Amino acid sequence: MKIASFDVDAQNGFTRNAPQELPVPEGDEIAFDLNTMAKRADLRLGSKDAHPANAAWVVADPANMLQPLQLANADLTWVSHCVPGTLGFELLPGLPAPIDYDYFGAFVECMILSTTPECPIVPDIEAITARKNHVDDHQQ
Repeated sequence: MKIASFDVDAQNGFTRNAPQELPVPEGDEIAFDLNTMAKRADLRLGSKDAHPANAAWVVADPANMLQPLQLANADLTWVSHCVPGTLGFELLPGLPAPIDYDYFGAFVECMILSTTPECPIVPDIEAITARKNHVDDHQQ
């Protein structure tokens, strides 16, 4: 049995590093703990939240957040956050680059768009382990 550590959306957009987005108190202080947990795991997985700047659910004022919407793939309004190319989209300082994880993806986006084998709801841990073992064997 393999143990996986999963860094879920550990991005600046959820910290005081990007206060105009969705800051969580002390959210910028979790990198050390995530790294500590990852040392106890066989695999490290990661994900990022990602949204276009012009998403239909974006509101300019945080006071207008969490208002109901009647859209197919969005039920509430939010301020713009985790837009690719912005500080909010970037992983927290102290975390590995996405390429240094055993698997890195955007599972939430997959769940909204598709549940086909090409875009699974959850990662295939056996496939990730096989891929990691293959790479490890070739690095020795």
